[in-house]
Amino acid sequence: MNYNERRRIRYKNDSVYKGYCKKRCDSYRKHNREDLLMKKRLSYSINKSEVNARKRLRYKEDKKFRELCAGRVRNYYERNKERIIKRRGAYQQERYRRLKLLVFSHYCKGVIKCGCCGESEIDFLTLDHTDNDGAKHRGSLGCGSGFRFYGYLKNNNYPQKPRLTILCFNCNMAKAHHGICPHKRKK
Repeated sequence: MNYNERRRIRYKNDSVYKGYCKKRCDSYRKHNREDLLMKKRLSYSINKSEVNARKRLRYKEDKKFRELCAGRVRNYYERNKERIIKRRGAYQQERYRRLKLLVFSHYCKGVIKCGCCGESEIDFLTLDHTDNDGAKHRGSLGCGSGFRFYGYLKNNNYPQKPRLTILCFNCNMAKAHHGICPHKRKK
């Protein structure tokens, strides 16, 4: 039996020795906190995939570990609820805006603007199904509208069918309700 094995056995059986070891470890951690954190971060960055694979496996197999993780997440969320909601909202808005710009830039072939009146404010623009079958098309996909529909278009390499164009919301609604936009009626 080597020295480390003897220490492990003594640590397991002798509560006084266990307290002494714990006190020394706590003291060491307190005085070398930054160095230990730096070593931990470095080790994690090098072994990231293995560490995460072990955690996923443990999470999958160990119910107590799952409950512990869920409890930690709940506690963190409760302590930081307002900040998380604010940050999540800002992140989601920016993500939606980027995806919308990406999709619109593909379908407008250049400058992003309404194909009817020339409106260029991105918040006013929408995708229009030129064959007026948008609800039917989105229903068949099961993805709804907005962010999910834009995600579908991006993930499916911007399909050419059905034909889509960029219109401002006013032109799109006028076309849907009256069959033609007032801008085209004037011409």
